[in-house]
Amino acid sequence: MSAENKRPRKRRRSYFVLFRQFGYEIFIVLLLVVGGFLLVEKTDVSAILTNWIKIGFNTIIGGFSALVRQGYNYFVSFETSDIVGYMLILLAIHLMVLRGRKRLFREYDSVYKCPYCEHEKMQRAKRQFWHKLIGLLLILRIKNYECKACKKVTITFSRIK
Repeated sequence: MSAENKRPRKRRRSYFVLFRQFGYEIFIVLLLVVGGFLLVEKTDVSAILTNWIKIGFNTIIGGFSALVRQGYNYFVSFETSDIVGYMLILLAIHLMVLRGRKRLFREYDSVYKCPYCEHEKMQRAKRQFWHKLIGLLLILRIKNYECKACKKVTITFSRIK
């Protein structure tokens, strides 16, 4: 391999190498410094830590209770007609998804030859992220096939067994 064809290497940062080599010793020095500071300093560390923990728990519990209270107030304000309306809309969306799945299964059932060039050699190709996402949302399996002749990708859909 010639010099111009070589891939450029990433340079390792020197402080990562230094920390990897002397990480244990740095940790020991850090422990000694913090331990010496706590011996010399005349503060009540346990009171400070206890106060911080109390503040943290109160913040978490207060935020959670406010979220629950807002959710409860939101759902209490619903009328029966609102609930029925949401249910009908969800039913319509569900029926549209089922019809779409059925059409996908019928139209893109399987691939035996390339639809572009009629070549019969098809090879599985890597799925893209959005193929996996659509398959997860519609509860179906998406397979990509690439034509060996024209390099175009064809998609098939199948049921998850």
